[in-house]
Amino acid sequence: MLYLRNRTGRRPHIYFEWSDEGPLQAALDFLLFGEGDVPTLTHEILRRTEPDRSQRPFVHAGG
Repeated sequence: MLYLRNRTGRRPHIYFEWSDEGPLQAALDFLLFGEGDVPTLTHEILRRTEPDRSQRPFVHAGG
């Protein structure tokens, strides 16, 4: 998404769906299998990578 932002000059939107599992189980699933708590971790990676909030892609999570 940062690549797309840099190429187009526009902030892209990312859409995720929340899972029904608890936070601990989601974190374990992510660590063990690479799946689970993706919306939260994506937001955290973007926050650390792009310090300027106004330049980060939009992250939407629902469902």
